[in-house]
Amino acid sequence: MDNTLVTIQNLSVVYTLKTSFAGWLKGNKKRTLQAVDDLSLTLEKGEILSLVGESGSGKTTTGRALLRLIKEKVRGSIHFEGRDVFSLNGRELKEFRKKAQMIFQDPYQSLNPRDTVSRIVGESLDIHHRELSAEKKREMVTQALEWCGLKPVERFWNRFPHELSGGQRQRVAIAGALILKPQLVVADEPVSMLDASVRLDILGLLNDLRAQIGVSCLFITHDLALAWLISDRIAVMYAGAIVELGSAELIAQGALHPYSKALIAAQPSATATKERKRAVLVDREVDPVAKTFCRYYRRCPLATSQCLEEAPGLLEVHPGHFVRCFNWRTDD
Repeated sequence: MDNTLVTIQNLSVVYTLKTSFAGWLKGNKKRTLQAVDDLSLTLEKGEILSLVGESGSGKTTTGRALLRLIKEKVRGSIHFEGRDVFSLNGRELKEFRKKAQMIFQDPYQSLNPRDTVSRIVGESLDIHHRELSAEKKREMVTQALEWCGLKPVERFWNRFPHELSGGQRQRVAIAGALILKPQLVVADEPVSMLDASVRLDILGLLNDLRAQIGVSCLFITHDLALAWLISDRIAVMYAGAIVELGSAELIAQGALHPYSKALIAAQPSATATKERKRAVLVDREVDPVAKTFCRYYRRCPLATSQCLEEAPGLLEVHPGHFVRCFNWRTDD
């Protein structure tokens, strides 16, 4: 039996950048930005997979493309339960929206300030299950709030977002995303704006909900330590491409790509280990006319002339561990 929920194949997303008025007067053509470049990935049922990378690496664009929330030029394919997401329309698309939900980064802006907690959480029921009685809707909203630790429910039912803490707001957002019992949740930096003391609670909540209702999660973050805590697998992204993919334990304890090592070295630590000291970025000058085939060449401490001549592929160096680097064996 196939346990794969999502299959992404050769996904590319190109943004068209706005041209300034001065540039328009000069006849400058529209510029484009390759946000995601030929990305392939799978997500298993009940799995938590983290996309990790710095701002601009393409993590959020990948997540939004998966949920068909972007209008930019998209190439490649995304299959959900074997169906091509980009070919869905009408009733099929509405059904997909029930099964795939998103948790946004900012709990202060993602909630309607005019609605009470109960209305925010129950909004999806008004869209997808209008046939339900008021009593049944109340029961489902109550269950979702309890799932997310907002108890006693009566204490939160008629509250407005401004009356809640940041952690409580994010719990409300999660309850709203999970009330339909989706099969997939894309969580875009769901704890980045929360206090450190609250982050572990939210991560624990997502893990508990995975166990309770079997939801799969694409967890988007810039923090490799958080990804290690919650994930089954980690995909490290840089400049629109996956540069390393493997189990959370493999990536956190035995990262091979120099960018992954740099992310690990950037994590706060009371003691700087030898490995952390070695993971140093460079700022290499490159002839602007020359084409750099490895996207990480300018910053890579291991780069050689080969990196200018050909693009490294995603190589399986150990079972289930993939690296996009010619020099991954180098002891830097």
